[in-house]
Order: sequence, then C-alpha cells, then structure tokens
Amino acid sequence: MSVTKDNIVLIPYWIQETLQRHQLPLSTCLDIGKLKPLLPFNDLVTFLALQEQFENVLGTKYIGNCLTWIWSDLIPNDNSALKDYLWKQINPLSEDQSFEIDIKSRLFNSDARTSQYQNAFITYDLPAYAGGLASGQNNVGVVIYPGFFTVENSKEYQLPLIREILKLLYVYQSSHEVAKTPLYKRYLELLAN
Repeated sequence: MSVTKDNIVLIPYWIQETLQRHQLPLSTCLDIGKLKPLLPFNDLVTFLALQEQFENVLGTKYIGNCLTWIWSDLIPNDNSALKDYLWKQINPLSEDQSFEIDIKSRLFNSDARTSQYQNAFITYDLPAYAGGLASGQNNVGVVIYPGFFTVENSKEYQLPLIREILKLLYVYQSSHEVAKTPLYKRYLELLAN
C-alpha cells in the first residue's frame, strides 16, 4: 500500500500544541524525523493509533492508515535506523489495544472536555513536503479536541467536520471524484437524518 492522492490525517490536539510551542507548522506532523525529537514515544504511537479511529470521528471507515505510509515516504532511503524505528517499534504498537484505550480516555471521553477548547475540530490543508511525497499529494489534517466525539454526541460533529473536509477535497478533485468517496456517502446519510 502507498499513500493515495488525497489523505486525511487525524491529529490529536497535543501534537498541534507541541508543534506550536516549537514554532513549527502543523505540516511537520507528516515528518516522523522531525517529530521524533519533539514527542515521547507513546505520543508517536498514540498519534499513529488515532488513524484507526475514523469510524468514531467520521462515522465511516477510511482506507488504510495513510500516516504510516506518509511517514515512511518521507524517511530518506539511507536512514535505515528511522525506518526500523517506524516499522519495528511504532507501527506494531499502534495496534495494541492499550493505545486505543488511551485515545478513548484522552479524546473520546466527555470527562476530557474542558473550557479551554471551544471547537471539536479544526481542519487544515497540509502541504506536501518538497522532495518527499509525490507531487499532486494532498493532505487534510483534522485536529481533534478532547471530549467532543463521544459515543453520545459524535454525530453532532460529524456533519460539520465532513463538510469542512469535503470543501478541501473539492479544491483538489473534481466533484464527481469527491462524490465517489465513502466520506461523501456518509455526508449524504447525515443530511438525510
């Protein structure tokens, strides 16, 4: 598998805050080589594990965990230590159920919601790195804030989130291409309810 033409990356709010503290653009989250010195190992694994939560956030599955492939594509071929770090340490642990439990308690739990975060999410266009991902690569980043996408109320936020993602996808794709996506199908389902 490799990255697709358009990727959606779920980003936990603490990754965004870490990058802001270091005065780095949010697109830095696509480069594991730059993230590794900034984040604890568990945060990298949790970030990768979050990519398996599309159904909780969007109400539909998304094809594959594109973040693994984006990270891998950006690692220089001569950096086998970083490739091993990704494929032999981070990636296998991202499927460990303890990280899913951590994600649910930190992001998808109503008790995690605080007055500090007024929005459930913010979408970003994340430009591809020059020399890294293939040209024509489009990345949509969705920063997820704690306590909004819970079992009780995630549908309340799915429609506005999908609408924002679709707006970004329409910039890169024709209407008929966007209409073929599972995300568009989910959007129509939500409008019908």
